[in-house]
Amino acid sequence: MEHIPKPNEKFVETLERVKQTFIQNVAHSDYSGVNVQRDISKQHGTQLNVAPVVFACNIDYELEDDETINTLGNMTYMISQTPGVWLDFQSYIKQDELLICWDKVDALFNDDIITKMLDDYCFLLESLRESASWDNISNVFLQPEGQFEIQSTLPNKKLYDGFLKNVKNHPEKVALIDSGSNNEVSYKELFQKSMALAQTLKDNGVKKGDYIGIILPRGLHQVVSILGILLAGAVYVPIGIDQPNARKRKIYNQVGIDVLITYHQYVNKYNFDQNYQTIIDIDTIIKETLNEIVDISADDSAYVIMTSGSTGIPKGVEISHNNAMNTILDINEKYGITSGDCLMMVSSIEFDLSVYDIFGILSSGGTVVLTSNNNYKDPHQWLNIIKQYQVTLWDSVPILFDMLVTYAEGKQEMLPLEKVFLSGDWIDLQLPKRFYSISRRQSIVIAMGGATEASIWSNFIEVPRDLPDDWISIPYGIALKGQLYKIVDKFGRTCPENVIGELHIGGYGVAKGYIGDTTLTNDKFYIDQNCIRWYKTGDNGRIWNDGTIEFLGRKDQQVKIKGHRIETGEIEATITEVDGVDKVKVIEVNGRLSAFIIPKKNKVNKQ
Repeated sequence: MEHIPKPNEKFVETLERVKQTFIQNVAHSDYSGVNVQRDISKQHGTQLNVAPVVFACNIDYELEDDETINTLGNMTYMISQTPGVWLDFQSYIKQDELLICWDKVDALFNDDIITKMLDDYCFLLESLRESASWDNISNVFLQPEGQFEIQSTLPNKKLYDGFLKNVKNHPEKVALIDSGSNNEVSYKELFQKSMALAQTLKDNGVKKGDYIGIILPRGLHQVVSILGILLAGAVYVPIGIDQPNARKRKIYNQVGIDVLITYHQYVNKYNFDQNYQTIIDIDTIIKETLNEIVDISADDSAYVIMTSGSTGIPKGVEISHNNAMNTILDINEKYGITSGDCLMMVSSIEFDLSVYDIFGILSSGGTVVLTSNNNYKDPHQWLNIIKQYQVTLWDSVPILFDMLVTYAEGKQEMLPLEKVFLSGDWIDLQLPKRFYSISRRQSIVIAMGGATEASIWSNFIEVPRDLPDDWISIPYGIALKGQLYKIVDKFGRTCPENVIGELHIGGYGVAKGYIGDTTLTNDKFYIDQNCIRWYKTGDNGRIWNDGTIEFLGRKDQQVKIKGHRIETGEIEATITEVDGVDKVKVIEVNGRLSAFIIPKKNKVNKQ
């Protein structure tokens, strides 16, 4: 491992360490590399390739002499036959020039990858002709000019701007449909209800920038609450009804929530502390509406989405209006979302897909069909709703869409959806194909990815009807407008194409940080020399030669269950609080979490 540079180490220092290690190892030359591999294989009980890349330096003598050239002619091709090696690197001297020969296993490396690697290697050698390069501690590989420059401008839009425009231009257009009651709400009605809540918030002392919790079941009141909070200049924080009370209190403390919007009947049921929080019963909001929308900046915070924390304390991801609108406007433009579109909202407001579901559609003048607590998990009712309201757009994690497709297949029904957005988890390669077989000819599946910390989505790819043969999974695709991706190694250097490292997301969508946790924010977010804000995702990935981003799983203890990111550390921390538990380890197995617990030993009193 001596060849791996240490942080802030100069190239010449690394080289010196490698030389010293080599000199020490020469003393053991009687113990060959073949014997090393054999002994390691015996130890592990299997055949291991511990030397996939071999460097053979032959520069002490000429590859060809005059007699060889006169007899065989000029060399035009060469190949090695080193067994068990993925990449055989050889160097020779030929007519006072350095000859480099790379032999590869074709099944592991295509020609484009090898060409790029060889170009980078030759560039490195050329750079060492300059004395300054020996003291270089930064990335030495060439990067395309402008690779990490954003080619667009901030939208400077607030989440509700498009909604307000449609209230003015199309007040009677249906904005929301409650699928549970079949109640339809126009843009004008939704605006009036939201402004009435905004006035109630003001009457209860809510000021610009305050954080307001929402604890409500699915339906109209959730959307009214979100809009009312934003129109009052405040920040909304969705909190699940079924969250344990202890976790709710952690969220209140972490974010700084003093006002909650809920139902009166929930106060006793969920043990709200009315001495600590102001409780607003949305069923009893005043009829008077706010005279004027509170003036805020597009850079002000819009919402906080809670995610799992490794220490047992939830993390609150704080997103500005500009952050979210950068994503929303790009998606609407790319896929022509208009007033004719209708979306059925199956995601919880605790999940940031709901941000697009609400504001992506209301910004375009379309209609959102709200699911209820009675039908949000029922594919039978989903299909009926899709047909009844002529739903054109679906947005969910893959498992929910799989449920819908499976049900439609079983009933031999067509799915008249025009656009399907899938994100939040691995997508089975067969799922888009299955949908295409029961959908319209113009229907399209768009796979997206990213992180809550980068505002809903950061990348997209349109899944073709005939998948490429070399796809083992659906890749991330390319970055959305105003967003960037790079692959970074453990020393913070940008990786060349096809090299695996950590995915970093940069650009306008990157969150303000984790509210109430400066240490974690500074650890996961940073600003580069171009003043671009970046987020370290904790995901492994690589970028192909054509610029396609490939996701390769997590590098930390975080797992995804049904599209939700969960820190196993938070669950472990909670379990260890139980009396009698000494140690615990939580793992993910086949999409489910399992806990392995070591109980505390009973103390025996000796007399």
